[in-house]
Order: sequence, then C-alpha cells, then structure tokens
Amino acid sequence: MPHDKLALRMVAAVPFWNVVFSIALLLSRLVQGQDDATCVHMGDTAALSCGLTLTGGLALQTLQWRKEGLTPNNLVAGYLAGTVTEGPAYTGRVTVNATGFLHLTNVTQADLGTYRCGSVTLSDFSAPPDVENLMAEAGQPTIINSPNDATINATDSITLTCTAEPGCPPAQPNWVQVPTTDKFSKTNGILIIYNVTKNSTATYKCAVENTLGREERQMKLTVQYPPGLLSVQLVYNIAVDKLDSSVLQLKVSVDAFPAPSIIWKKNDKVLQRSTDQFLDVTVETSNSGTYTCTAENILGSISCGNFEVTMTDWKVKVVISVSSVAGAGGIAAVAYIFYRKMRKGQTTDSPKAPSDIQLTPKFGLKVQIQWTAESKLPHKILYRPEGSDSWTEMKVTTDNYPCYRRIIDFPQEGNYEVCVLVTNGRGVSDKSHIVRIAVKASPRPGEADMSVSPLHGSNTSKSDVVFMITEGQSQLQMKGKLAPIEKDKLSPGKKVKKKKKRKKLNDVQPSDEDVKPMD
Repeated sequence: MPHDKLALRMVAAVPFWNVVFSIALLLSRLVQGQDDATCVHMGDTAALSCGLTLTGGLALQTLQWRKEGLTPNNLVAGYLAGTVTEGPAYTGRVTVNATGFLHLTNVTQADLGTYRCGSVTLSDFSAPPDVENLMAEAGQPTIINSPNDATINATDSITLTCTAEPGCPPAQPNWVQVPTTDKFSKTNGILIIYNVTKNSTATYKCAVENTLGREERQMKLTVQYPPGLLSVQLVYNIAVDKLDSSVLQLKVSVDAFPAPSIIWKKNDKVLQRSTDQFLDVTVETSNSGTYTCTAENILGSISCGNFEVTMTDWKVKVVISVSSVAGAGGIAAVAYIFYRKMRKGQTTDSPKAPSDIQLTPKFGLKVQIQWTAESKLPHKILYRPEGSDSWTEMKVTTDNYPCYRRIIDFPQEGNYEVCVLVTNGRGVSDKSHIVRIAVKASPRPGEADMSVSPLHGSNTSKSDVVFMITEGQSQLQMKGKLAPIEKDKLSPGKKVKKKKKRKKLNDVQPSDEDVKPMD
C-alpha cells in the first residue's frame, strides 16, 4: 500500500483488558466491506475518537488510549481531569482533549495498528464502553484476481469473478461492462451470465475505485455457435464479347463461429470445400445440373440450399430451394432467369470451321467463295499466295445466314490458298480445309476479247487493220481502216462526247467481203 495516508476506524468494544483484537482480524473486516474508516496522509495528524457524547453538564474525568503491541504497557496517552500523560513512544506528539479525542501528529509507519479508548469515567460516575480504532495505511485499491479470456458454447452459463485489495478508503470491485441483451446478475465483483448466445461475445470490464485511484481489468468472452443461413444470392457476371469470361456466382451468407466449412456439390459430387461462401460456375451448357451447399463447424451443420441450374444457348435459369433463412423462415422454388447477351445462334461450345467451301472464278481477278455456316458466329476468310506464311483476312457479316457467299478480289494473278475460320468468346476454331485455286484474269460475261494486228500483203493499205474478235468458241476476222486522229479534237478544255454504247457482238452485221473464215 502507499505510505501517504492512514485510516482510523471505530468499533464498539468491551474493556480492553478483557479483549484482544488482532490487526489481521481488523484488516480482514476492512476487506469484507466495513467502510467507516477515516484516512489521513502520512506525516499528517490523525484524530481518533473515543465515541463520547457529553451533554447535560457531563464532563470527562479519566481516559486511557492504548495501542496493541506497544511496550511498555501499551500506553499512548492518559487523561485525568484535564491533565494529559504521554506514553514513552509518543512524547511531544499526542494530545487528548476534553471530549476524549486522541490527536497524533506526524504519523509514521510505526504508528499503524489498533488503538483502544478505555478506563473512561464521567462526572456522573458512569463508565461508557471502550472504543476500538484501526489506524491503517491509506492507498488506492488494486485488483488481485480477474478471469482470463474464455471461449464457451452457446446456451452455456459462465461466472466471472473479480477480487481486489480494497485500499483505504476501502472499495469493492464492480463489473462496469456487462451484456446488453443476455440475462445476468452481478454482486461484489461476481458476474454470472446465463444461457449465453452469439451476442454474448464481447469484452467485459471489472473496476475498483476509491478517492485515491482506480484500477481496471478486462477479459474477452467468445461464444461458439453452429451455422445459421442469413441469405442466398446470385451474381451473374457476363462479358458480351468474351463468353468464356461469363460466370454465374452462387453465393450464400452463413453466420457461425468457428468459421464454417462450406461444401459445394454438383449432382452429389464435391466440387469445392473451403471457407469461401460462393461458387463460381462458368456459363456453358455442360455446367447445368443440381448444385447443393452445406455449411458445418464443430457445433453443427446446415443446408444452404439447392440450386437447379439450367444453361442453354439463350438463357441461364436457376431455381433456388432453401429450408430456412434466419428471420425469414422457409423459402422454396424461387426462380431467376438471366438472358445471355449473345447473337442468335451463338453458343458457348468451341467453334467449328465449315467443311463445304467452294470457289468459283468470276471475271477479272475475282473469285466467289461459298459455304454453309452452322451458327451466326463471326466468320473470317483467309487467303494467301501459295508458299507464303502471311494470311490476308476478310471479315464476314451474317446477313445471308446460313449460306455465305463472298467475292475475293485477288491483287494479281497466281496460285492462292483459301480457308475459313470461326470465332466466339471461347476462342478461334481450327482452319477449315485449305482450298487452292489458280487465279487468271478473265473478261466480264458478255464482253469480247479483242486483239488487233496489221494485215500483211503488198495490196493492203497501211491504214487497214484486222479486228480479231473472240467470244467463246467463235472467232471472226474483220477488215477496217484506221482514221487519223485530228489534233484539235483533243485540245484541252474541249468537251469529249460520250462514246456510244457498244453493240453486242450478235448485233454486228459485217459484209460478205469483210468476213472471212478462219484457217
């Protein structure tokens, strides 16, 4: 205890020569809660009362103050008709007034102990009973015992005990932080919590306090409880252009301590066992099925529900059935439908390239490519010169699904390789079989392939030419003259008349002398 204060206490007693009280006993009484002590600082003056009430002209005649364990004769001070006699150990430090109060100055550790006021006589010859005083060192209270952190199961009860040295003035420990919802009782530093729940998990605080100071101790109580289902949720994350990134998340919220293990199953086959309260399911038709969830810890288990998942090219349908949700009771057959953000005919399966590619030469360097598509997934045409490693790409729209026809305009004559690819969010298909074609310039249908060369022979004018006209298997030789081009007709700024539309080959009517059979 600190040495800066003393405590004085008075109790009724029989004459001191017949009764012996020990300091230990008195201290024990003080610990048990007697709070009538008076405290003073060390070095100050202590005043001990003899408990006399002098009225009606009564006067104190005799009195003796003694201290247990003091030698010789335990005498502290005596009083006789106004004269004070000091004990040998208290010379110059004690006085006794006419009401019997003992004043002890400059109190020291040696002065602590049990004092008795006895041998009292009054002017009416009466003899009041003796009075006992305890002079004890003052100080703040201290906690000497408090519970450690504890973990218990739900529905159990627990007793928390906090004890303290009371100090002077004496004080009793008290639980100052207690449950807000549970049933409990507390007295003299003992807290009992009945039928604990998960809400009993908290930090509890015990404190003891007097005018000289305060001390606190705290302990943490943790309550274990079995799983309880709070909610069920679906989260649908879909990427428009990356179907392999589309995920259906089955999500539950389970409350339990210790943290529960969540077991996810599909068609009774375990998919995942962890503390994660969700399951990510890639959106593809093969993942349709019955998904179940169970949460368990050391105190029990609970079904989180059944999820009937149906995935098609067009939508994802989930039907949830759960037995109970905290505060909501049973819920059954709640259906959710998510429409997939895909083009008509799009699937989540790996794409397949077409197998019926056909190439048909057209006019010039143009070639028609044709195939039958299985779905409206994006298609691409690839072509390259034979022997090259670099492909040229053409994107294909889905306007004339399922029979695709496109024109490839090759840059020059030569041998080429052509194939088709199909793409979707799961990737790119293998190339279709490669079709090879020799590209050679050809005329437009209905146009003539004409060649011109001068006639040979001495009787032919230099301006005469032969027009060699070929169409299909037919060939005609026509003679004509070339007229000179007048320079002024090509002068700048002069409008040039549009050429007349060329007559079809069948409309040409050559004369007999101009048409000669070919050799």
